[in-house]
Amino acid sequence: MCLIIHKPNPKSVIPQTYIDNAKRKNPDGFGIVYTDTFECFTTMDYAEADKLIAESRPFVAHYRYATKGTIDITNCHPFIIDDDHYLFSNGTVASLGDDKICDTQRVCELLARI
Repeated sequence: MCLIIHKPNPKSVIPQTYIDNAKRKNPDGFGIVYTDTFECFTTMDYAEADKLIAESRPFVAHYRYATKGTIDITNCHPFIIDDDHYLFSNGTVASLGDDKICDTQRVCELLARI
């Protein structure tokens, strides 16, 4: 299952063992939103992910373990719902997604219509 990490303020410390385990157990992509500016980045390169997560900024990050959808950048969370909202997910929505598109992206598409 994917892992979502929240760093609520710049002084919070995420133990390195958490990061190491996240990369090892969730090798299928990374995404982050810095909550001070709402900048969003996704990558398949965990060296780049290490640099993004090492920033002294508050964030929400997602390490992906693929259950549906291809293992590529297009299925990395978060997904943009609209200009002000992002979606991260931990788990699977059984009736959504397929071998190309992950279920979370489908949920995001549904939410964007509301």
